[in-house]
Amino acid sequence: MLIAGLGVRFRRAVAAAGLTGCTARTTDTSFYSVGDPIVSDPLGVLTDRRVEDGVLRRHPEAFFQANRFLIGGLVGSVMDAVPDGNVLDLYAGVGLFSIALAASGRTKVVAVEGDPISNRDLQRNAEPYSSQLRVIRGSVEAYIARGGRSTTGTVIVDPPRTGMSKE
Repeated sequence: MLIAGLGVRFRRAVAAAGLTGCTARTTDTSFYSVGDPIVSDPLGVLTDRRVEDGVLRRHPEAFFQANRFLIGGLVGSVMDAVPDGNVLDLYAGVGLFSIALAASGRTKVVAVEGDPISNRDLQRNAEPYSSQLRVIRGSVEAYIARGGRSTTGTVIVDPPRTGMSKE
């Protein structure tokens, strides 16, 4: 859907800026887009060059780390801190940590995400690593209640701003 009253001018402005797409959200939470709304980041940038190949793609409505200046260092530090062995990424979002680990050669990664938009992106991002990375769609609490952590060596927890639930 196009922003009312802008139509062709909005599309032309996006094209003139050299963008592949543009999205906007109004105060009444309406969401508008022109072109391809998916944001792509090279894994090399996201991992401080620990992984050179691949991209992480996400819809603008999916949660993603906002501080672009710190993200490479953050992901790199997590990658450096995780020893060999099984990894469980809770509140995985679009796969920032789990995709980076799988792309670096880790072979036993499980990513759990309950948000439908983020999980859809996570599943798409995980496709190239399907032999190394298993995606669980559902709440972290339900996964843990089913005993999902029993064989895990390392747990990465990156909860939403609201924090983790008691469960």
